[in-house]
Formats: sequence, C-alpha cells, structure tokens
Amino acid sequence: MDLIIALLILLFSAILHEIAHGSVAEYFGDDTARVMGRITINPLVHLDLYFSFLIPIVLYMSGSPIIFGAAKPVPVNYNNLKNFRWGVFWVSAAGILTNIFLAILFAIFVKVFSLPETVHNIFVLVAQINIFLAVVNMIPIPPIDGSKVLAAIFGERAINWIMSIEMRGFAGILPFLILIYILFYTGAFQHFMLPIVGFFFRIFGIA
Repeated sequence: MDLIIALLILLFSAILHEIAHGSVAEYFGDDTARVMGRITINPLVHLDLYFSFLIPIVLYMSGSPIIFGAAKPVPVNYNNLKNFRWGVFWVSAAGILTNIFLAILFAIFVKVFSLPETVHNIFVLVAQINIFLAVVNMIPIPPIDGSKVLAAIFGERAINWIMSIEMRGFAGILPFLILIYILFYTGAFQHFMLPIVGFFFRIFGIA
C-alpha cells in the first residue's frame, strides 16, 4: 500500500510537472501541448511505457533504494516560442519550479496545521517526492530539463546543441539511461544525490 501511494504521488507530481511545461510553452506562443490534449490532469494521456511503468518496475524488482519514474514528456515546438532563448529557459524550468512549489506548499501544511498522522505522513511524502523530482530534473544531462535550462543561460548555440542530441532517438536518451544506472545501481545515489536531497529535506523541515 505504501508503494502504491508513493507511485500515485510520483505520477501526479510528474503530470503537474509536464502540464507546467505545456502551459508555459503556450504562454510563450506554442500551443502544441494543448492541441494534443496534454494540458489535462487525466493520467491516461500522460502515461509513458518506459518512464511510467518499466523504469519504476525494474528499479523496484532490482531492490533499488529509490523508485523513480516520470510522465510522458509534453510536446513543445520550440520554434514557435516568441522569445526562443528565454522561452526555452522558462519552459524547461517550469517543471522544476512546479515541483519546488508543491514541496513548499505541502511542507507548509505539515508545519502549520495539526494533521491526522496518516495525512501528515502522506503530505510529508508529497513534499519529499517533489524535492527529489526537482533535484533530479536539475541535472544538466539531456533530455533532463536542467540541460536546457543551463543551455539557455549560455545562449542559442548551446540550446541547439542540446536539442540536436535529444533528436537522435534512442541515442539521445542514452545519457539519461546511463545516468539512471549510475545513480541507482551504484553507490552514486547514496554518495552524491542523497546528501543533496537530504539537504533540501532539512531546509523544508521534512527530514
């Protein structure tokens, strides 16, 4: 039951993350996500075979200390953005900021209100999962959001280079798959990512 609750929180947090991408893209002039019916909380249109099912299942079955998953990436035509460089920046940062906002919101509920134990534990889990999602999505490796956020800071040439990597199909997501392996099947997660995540847990008061 705990695993199911955690996966549901992960799924809907990832969905809100993707909706944020699509909504900000629309603000900057690209309505691709809305036209394709992706600006919705209906989970069925956001599920992805690999990120929503196979990766979490493989991690769980292999005894990974953490379960990671994601929703299907929202389609964005970056060429439609009114301001290409900063449009890419804010569209890419929107998901991370959404997860940070959710973490802050639920951490405030935990701190301010006297909640029943079950609700308290679920709210803490929501905050923790969203911090984890935000931290992972800050990693500057394609196709993770952090790569385009960082590229936008350096300029359009860097953005085009990152996007050229992402357009290579399986080869484009290979760095991400290697990262997943390094993080969850070696000691890298415990030695590098866990201290960072734990640092934010302490800041938010949900350690």
